[in-house]
Amino acid sequence: MAALTWLLQANLRDRGFLAELMTSLDLLGEAWHAVTLVPFSPLLPEVPPDIEGGAIVCYGASFVPRVADRTSWKPGIFFDRDTFRWSTMCARWQELMFSSEGRSMTLDGAIEALDDGARSSFVRPDADDKLFDGGVYDAQTLRVVSKGAARESAVIVAEPRPIDAEWRCFVIDREVVDSSEYRRAGQPSLRRGAPPRVIELAEQAAARWVPAAVTCIDIASSGDRFGIVEANCFNASRFYAVDTRTVLERVAAHVRFPPSASVAARSRPIDV
Repeated sequence: MAALTWLLQANLRDRGFLAELMTSLDLLGEAWHAVTLVPFSPLLPEVPPDIEGGAIVCYGASFVPRVADRTSWKPGIFFDRDTFRWSTMCARWQELMFSSEGRSMTLDGAIEALDDGARSSFVRPDADDKLFDGGVYDAQTLRVVSKGAARESAVIVAEPRPIDAEWRCFVIDREVVDSSEYRRAGQPSLRRGAPPRVIELAEQAAARWVPAAVTCIDIASSGDRFGIVEANCFNASRFYAVDTRTVLERVAAHVRFPPSASVAARSRPIDV
């Protein structure tokens, strides 16, 4: 059994959830170590040699993507820049996506299209780099929210549609281990669980492909339409109303007893 330590971001904004993580790990008998990450710096803190020599799972948004290239921490984070792109997800999940008709273009191209008289569109970055928040924008507003972003950055442009509710499914080794509603009618709505149709959609997607062995799949509904919004990196994802201990226990089991190579191979980066 591999020695495992959870590295927690000590300066996590949500102090209440940080305390919940610590308590849950203590109750599970899991070792954890809290470290402070310097904002807007690529540097990672030093950790004791006995921790660095074993398995490490990080939690905290500032770890991503700092740990992505630090190969000495295993697994570190469940993240790959190539697979955590909306265009990659759409290529794999196709009709399962909420905005499967979305088009990839440069940020400049999106602004130009909106300038040319196109009505407001839903625009989001293709990469998981938080250049700006996805939303419905006209040309002028998109210029404002994307200020500072490279004009050649890839973005996704799709038809806007109303969203009734949204759910997050935690998927580990292609199995939905817990879920939570997190928004309804545009307002926060924290309820553990999700309708059967949401769970079935997440399971269908996971059976086809996953961007990482441990991930979160967000699903939205609009009337009778249900579709995948995106997949998120587990190590930076909010837990909302899921059972924290259930998720942490399953992630720890995945690290200690990884699936067969044949299963893991289906989650490798792909060319699109």
